Amino acid sequence: TYVNDYNMEKIKIIIADDHSVVTEGMRIILKNDSRFQLEGIYANANSVLNHLENRKVDIAILDLDMPGTENFSLLKEIKQKHTTCKVVIFTMHEGIYYFFEAIKHRADAYVLKSESITFMPTILMQTFKGIFYCSSEVKVHLSNDQETLKPIENEILDFLGQGMNY
Repeated sequence: TYVNDYNMEKIKIIIADDHSVVTEGMRIILKNDSRFQLEGIYANANSVLNHLENRKVDIAILDLDMPGTENFSLLKEIKQKHTTCKVVIFTMHEGIYYFFEAIKHRADAYVLKSESITFMPTILMQTFKGIFYCSSEVKVHLSNDQETLKPIENEILDFLGQGMNY
């Protein structure tokens, strides 16, 4: 666990994405930041779960569209079996359905792949500290659709805006 700049144990991270362009970019960003230790890159759900069964991970960066799993089943399983592991959803899905499903299943951050990858270390540090992060493009969709949101969804948004977790 991350302590401070002088006495630091690196934050252990895995990446679950089946697109090599994405994983290679993430690998380079994380490799160049001394706060993080990349434990593995996996292209399917079974490999992710096998890793988590054998080793502790602080953060899993998870694409929703992974081979061997339906959209949210891997997220659900990680949160049920590996309760200390934080999950950053890293996806192309900017619609509010995906966002609210991710929140419902206790995602710790929701990041669109259209966001600059250079922000990922900051997002990961926020997530590690328990601060929910949501890409601004998703927030725009949420604010545009607020008339159609249920009261409980508006309440959840208010709490997220205050920095609370789901």
